[in-house]
Order: sequence, then structure tokens, then C-alpha cells
Amino acid sequence: MISVTAEDSSPVRSSYRIVSSVGGQDQKCDSTEYVDHHRYSSQVSGEQIFHVADLVLTDRAGNRSGFLKEGFRESNRIYLDVTPPVNKDLDRPIALVTASGEVTRSRADGRDLFNHAADLKIRVVDPNEYVKSAGLARVSWTVKADGKIIRRQTINGSQAVDGRRFHTCPAGLYQTEALDHVYEKMIHLGTGGVYETNDIEVVVTAEDNAGNVADQVIYRCGIDTKGPVVTVRYDNNSARNGRYFKEPRTAFVIVQDRNVDSSRIHIQTQASHPGGFRNIRHTGNGENDLWEHDILYSKDGDYTLAVSGTDALGNAASIHFEGTAPRNFTIDRTAPELSISFDIREGYHGSRFFNRARNAVVSIRERNFRESDTRIRTEGMVTSPNGSKKIMVTPGGWMNRGDLHTVSCRYGRDGDYTLSADYTDLAGNAAVSATADPFTIDTTKPQMMIEGESVRAGGVYTGTIAPQVRFGDNNYDPGAVSFRIAGCRTDRSNDLKRKEIYDDGTGFGGRIIYEDFPRRRIDDDIYTVEGVITDRAGNTTGMSFRFSVNRFGSTYDYNDDKVTQSFVNSCRQQAKDLCLREINVCELVSREVYLSHDNDFIKLTEGEDFTVTCLRDRKSFSGYIYLYSLSAKCFADEGRYRVIVQSVDAAGNMNTNDGIREEGDQEASVPLAFVIDRTNPSVSLQGVDQRKKYWKQNQLNVEIVPEDGNRLVCVQVWLDGCLAGTWLDDPEDKGVRHEDEYPLSETLQANQGVIPFCIKSSLHPQHLHVEAVDAAGNRSVRSNEVIDWSPVIHPDPLVQFYNRKKLFFGTLCSAGGLLLLLIILLIRKYRQFKGLYMKDC
Repeated sequence: MISVTAEDSSPVRSSYRIVSSVGGQDQKCDSTEYVDHHRYSSQVSGEQIFHVADLVLTDRAGNRSGFLKEGFRESNRIYLDVTPPVNKDLDRPIALVTASGEVTRSRADGRDLFNHAADLKIRVVDPNEYVKSAGLARVSWTVKADGKIIRRQTINGSQAVDGRRFHTCPAGLYQTEALDHVYEKMIHLGTGGVYETNDIEVVVTAEDNAGNVADQVIYRCGIDTKGPVVTVRYDNNSARNGRYFKEPRTAFVIVQDRNVDSSRIHIQTQASHPGGFRNIRHTGNGENDLWEHDILYSKDGDYTLAVSGTDALGNAASIHFEGTAPRNFTIDRTAPELSISFDIREGYHGSRFFNRARNAVVSIRERNFRESDTRIRTEGMVTSPNGSKKIMVTPGGWMNRGDLHTVSCRYGRDGDYTLSADYTDLAGNAAVSATADPFTIDTTKPQMMIEGESVRAGGVYTGTIAPQVRFGDNNYDPGAVSFRIAGCRTDRSNDLKRKEIYDDGTGFGGRIIYEDFPRRRIDDDIYTVEGVITDRAGNTTGMSFRFSVNRFGSTYDYNDDKVTQSFVNSCRQQAKDLCLREINVCELVSREVYLSHDNDFIKLTEGEDFTVTCLRDRKSFSGYIYLYSLSAKCFADEGRYRVIVQSVDAAGNMNTNDGIREEGDQEASVPLAFVIDRTNPSVSLQGVDQRKKYWKQNQLNVEIVPEDGNRLVCVQVWLDGCLAGTWLDDPEDKGVRHEDEYPLSETLQANQGVIPFCIKSSLHPQHLHVEAVDAAGNRSVRSNEVIDWSPVIHPDPLVQFYNRKKLFFGTLCSAGGLLLLLIILLIRKYRQFKGLYMKDC
């Protein structure tokens, strides 16, 4: 029986349906009248499962209530079991917990992890629902986090009476969680708080009305919405200049998270870092787990370090850097290379002294360079007779080409210099100090001068002649001072006494003091003063001038004329204009020029054969200079010439350029003697008859006779076109000769004017050719001047017979065939002789 009771102050009309699981058993109950007792009933019978649906109660005022008002359309299902049971319910309920949303990640142990709030669906089913299902009697579920219960619920759906279980209706018409043979429940797991853990367990138990207990179901999961905390630390924070390190540095990337996935932590840097993260700390729920990865920076370079990523669930990491220059830094363990070089590396003769400006280049090879860290120390000191003072040298601007940095220092002023440099790079690596050897710049030429009025350029002196020379320099070298006074006619500087003082007390130089020149005619001359001083830097000062000593009359020279000087004591083919200079303190009263030609003595006519020019310049020369120019036509003929100038000065001195002689004196003259020779030399053979061509002997000794009117310098002998010997007469011969070269004069002197020569035997005629050359360059070229002779020299008569071609071949033709055998024998014998005696030239 089903009863529906309404409570209202006015009559009520009812309407509802009874829905049965048995077909044709549905009932619709509607009252058409309003009744006051407010109770309605319907009869239900038979084995079935039914429920009440669409219940509506209406009073007279039109007010309505029922399932529609409550938001439900049907009541709980009711199991009407009027049939005694035949079979028992032996199947246990089945429980299942599943995630309704997407699982972020599943761990290897089967645990589901979420990076967001999760909804879990609990479903409990008692199998064989309407056939053999006793229905669910009780369902219990519990939510644990880190082992602590945070939610739990038990739903009971039946009770036992007298040991039997009957399905009972709840106290109300319906309930929100119904237990029948299926139970479903959605559980929401939030974020943060107790849910922020990997250790969440949902435990479900169930029992049906037949007493079957379901297997306990445990669903394990976790919620992780926090990203990893990444901290970067360094073991070396001793930076220089903010970011430069001169020692290796290790970065420690530390990740704090309970769901670390090293493949999702991205490290970007220039250093290799094999391997993954290692666990260095583990806590109960893993919330404070620490994972570490090391990166070693040991090689020189510029480095950056960037870290990003997520945990295994995709939660973004927060990155924290600690220490000095954590993101950008430089490892520099290499010391800079510091050097000093110069454009001029060696001073004068390898010394430390330089006679021109010098540029130094300080070079630093360094990747991490800063100009201000360079310390260049350079200074100079100038020393003079007035004292010493410092010179400051300022380096130029730096030039940078990659890792090479250079700066120049110019040393242009005279002084003594030092240079050194130090450098420490940005990382603190110090270069090996560079120090240049001390050096001196000296571009000033030394001083050398004649002091006083004792001697001056162009002067003509008859009285006291005692020159004094002063010399000096800041870098004076006593061993590099040369001073010489030489006469034009003869070098008498060794006869001049002098005192040499190489340190006058100032350290700047010294003096050379000459005594009075000897008062001898032989010392009357034109003297050339030559002085040279070279300081330690190679600066050279030269001094050269002339003065005359005319205590006894004129002096002579060749006026520096190269042609005239080359003619003196020489042999020439052609004459040229010559000159001679006469110098005298006084004016000449008379002058004459004579020419000696072989045995003739000729007086030359002034204006026709020669000219004289008189020069007098009181500014540079206080005496008289006479230039004699002799015409080449005076020497047109061959022969030996000698030019003699004679003059008388106003003081009555008899002067001549040739043959001056006094008692106890050697000849002091400026002779002008030479030879004009245009005749070729000649050679001939002595001791042999050149008309004889055939010589029956092993060798032939001949005597070569060279002849010339003056002097021979060369005789050459050829044999069969090959040079067989050369005889030379070189006035500067030093005894060093090549092979087949012999001294000419010595050979002729030792052999009474002939050159012995040996011609050895040969199977064929040998051509002898001899030529000669004289000192004037004339060469024997004509047939009567040379030797051209081709004798046959051999002791064997058969060889002699063979070389007489006409006789040899005439004999062969006249003898005929009867002599054939003899010819064959002769040929064989000739071949034997040829093999024994024939040889190359």
C-alpha cells in the first residue's frame, strides 16, 4: 500500500504516477475532487521495483507542491520482494576511482599528478543489478593527504533485522545519495594547502546487503601547482673589475621541487656540462627536495649563463642568481704577453748609441685589455758641459687590432733613455715586466776645430807652424779620433811631433797640440789637414783643408787633376792635356817650362805650348797660385817625356818641380814623367828552326822571346787552341796567382829574357800561338808580331810518314794490290800507336 498525505487548511487534490519495473504495472492516480482528509492511497502488489513520480498536490487556492517544487521528479526506487529467495547474492561490489579530467603526468609507480584542481569520480557497482544483486548496503570513502585524513564519508542504505537484511525506505520521500546496486560520487580536490602534495590517497570500501565486502580501492595521486625554485650559486666570487676571474669557477644550479624533470630544466652556457641533476636532499613529502647540477668554467672565455624551464608537470620555474657576476662573466687565466720592440734594433756597431730618432713599440697581447692598467715608465737625461737635465717622453695613442694592443714612444731628442713597462689585465693576471736596455740618442755631430791662428785654410806660412786641434762630443770615443797632416809631395806626418790629450778635464773631449814644423826645404810643401772624429753613435765630423809651408820657395802639386795624376809614371797610347800647380808666398819673377823627350831637351813656349793662370785670393789664400796647362800636342810623338817647371820668386828662391835636393835630404819633387807608346810588342822563337816541320823526338823545348820598346805586362801561349800558360807583370802583384799563371818579369830575368816552353809529342801537328801585351795596352796582332807554328813532334817514323799526306797516299797508289798485305799491317800498327800516344790538348 502506498499512502500520500498532504497537510493544508483547505481541501487538496492529488496527482501522481507509480512506475513499475514490470511491464503493464504502471499506475496513474488522479483525484478529481478536493478532499478534506488529505490522504491518498494506492495498492501495489507482486515482485517488482517501483517508484513514485510526478507527485503534485493542489489546494483550492491553486497552491501546488510536490516533486516539482522540490526539484525532483521521482522518489527513491523501492524493491518489493514477495517471492522467497531461490539463489544467494555471492558477488562482491566493485569500486572504482577515476579522474574525470586530464591527468597531467603519471609517475612510474602509477600515481597520477595534476598541476591543477582535480575532480575524482567514485563509482561502486553491485553486479547483476536486478537479477542477483542484493543492493549496496554501505559505501565509505576517505581522502588522505600525507597520511592525514582530510575528508571522509559513509553512506548506509540498509539495516538488518533478526539477522536478515531488508531494503528500507529512508525517512523522507527521497534522498540525494541513493544506494542501490550503483553508487557514484564526484570528489573535488582543490589546490594549495593540504592538497599540495604528491601523497594523496582516496580509499573506497563498500558492502552489499548480502554481506559481500568489496575489495578496498586506493587511488593515489598528487597535486603540484608550484614551479621549481632554481638557485644558481658559485664557488668563486672573487671577481676583478666586476666580472673578470683569473681562477676557475664552478656554477651550482640547485633546483628545489618534488617533481623535478632534468630534461625540462634548460641551461644555456658556453661551457660543456655533461650529466644530469643529482639529489642532494630528500624530505618526507619531497616538497623541499634539492637537486644539483655542476658547471665548471676553467677555460678562458666570455661566458653567459641562462636557466629556464619547468618541473615535470609544466609548472614554470622561478630563477634566482647569487654571487658576483652570475649571468655574464669572463674567465681569464692567461697572463698577458708584454714585449718591447724598436724600429732600429742595433746601435752603431752593435752599441747602445743611436745617431737617429728611434721608435719603441710596447706590445700587449691580451683579450681583456684596458689602457689605464698599463704602466709605462720612460725618461731621458741630457748631459752637456753646462750640466744635466731630464727629458720627458710621452707615449702616443694606443692602437688595437683584436687581442694585440700597441703604443709607440718616440725618442727624437738627444739623451740617455730608459724604458720599462708593466701590465695587469682585467682579471688580475700580471704580465712579465719588460725592460729595454738603456740606450742613447745622439744626433749631434762631434766638434773638431783648429784653435788659434797657428794654421788656417789656405794659409801660406814661413814662420812658426804649430796647429792645435780641439775635439769633443757628449758621447766622445777616444779610440775614434783620427787627425793627420800630410804633404802633397810626400807624407811626412810621422815626422811631425805632437802631443795628444784625450781628456781635457771636462769629459767632453780633448786636444792635439803640434810642435813647430821642421825647418827644412824638404818640409816645404802643400799640406792637407784631415781630421775625423766619430762618436759612439756613429756621428762623424770631418775636417779637411790645405795650407802651404814655403820657407824655402815654391811648392807644387797636380791640382787634384785625375788625368794628370793617372799619367804620372805611366805608359799611354794617346796624349792628353796635363796641368801642374805652383804655390809660392811671393810673386814669381820668372818662370820657364822645359820638356825632356827621350834624349832631347826642349823649352816650351808660353801661350803656344802651355798657358799659365795666376790666382790670388787674400780671403782664403794669402800666397800666389800658378796653374800651368800643357797642351797634348807637345806629347804627340812616341817616347819618354818629363815636364820640368823652373821659376824664381821675388825672394830670390830658385824653384822647380823636379830634382830638388839638399844635403842630407831625400829627393822632394812633384815629377811629371810618362811614356807615349803606340807600337805593338812582338814575340819570336829562339833555338829552333821554324822552317822545319817534322821533329823525330819525344818532346821539343823552345824559347819564347817577347820584345817591346817599353814594358811588357802579359804573354799568353796557346797550344792547339787551348791556353797553355800566362805570364803576367802586375806592379801590384801580391803573389796570388791562378793555375797556369806565372810572373813575367821574374821569368824573363831568370832566363836571360826568354820564356822556356816544352811541346810534347803527338800523333798530329800541334799549333803553337803566342801573343804579348805591353803596359800601354798595345797587343801583338800582326803576323810578324806573333808566333803561329804547327810542327809534328813524334819519335816513330811511321807517324812521321803518315803525317806526310802526299807521300803517304802517293805510295799507296803506286804499290797497288801487291802491297795490300803491308798496308793492312801498317794500319794495325798505326792503331796501336794511336792508342798509346794520342791525347787531348
